[in-house]
Amino acid sequence: MTTVVLNGVAPLAHLGVIRAEGPDAAAFLHGQLTQDFSLLGAAEARLAALCTAKGRVIASFIGIRPQPELVLLVCSRDILAATLKRLSMYVLRAKAKLSDATEQFALFGLAGTARSTPAASTSRCVTKRSRYRPVARMPCRSRLSLAVYEFTTRRSA
Repeated sequence: MTTVVLNGVAPLAHLGVIRAEGPDAAAFLHGQLTQDFSLLGAAEARLAALCTAKGRVIASFIGIRPQPELVLLVCSRDILAATLKRLSMYVLRAKAKLSDATEQFALFGLAGTARSTPAASTSRCVTKRSRYRPVARMPCRSRLSLAVYEFTTRRSA
């Protein structure tokens, strides 16, 4: 039996990001998803799901809360638009705004030694945008991690 050792960085282009921001974002998502994001710390991630009334899963997410009024939901790009539309139907009076933020973030899978130095490992994988800043890094499995970077624009002096 051979043991395969995973080591390196892989861009996760098949994943997208839904941004939920506003004072009621965490409370709104708690009412719609299977996770309470108001209890989520800045260095934590949680799995969550959007279910039908019968309890069948429509979409699953990795939820990140980098700021008190901001929650990022990482999900498959295939279902992102339909999921965003479905969640947006229920916002109503909640002070929360939902949007597709896929183009503003870069997602990477880290394995092996790349987990200990994500900034150095992912810098060669980031596209030729101006700059990026790390938003979150969280272990997903025993030997794998997910790193999320937000693109920022350069300010001209």
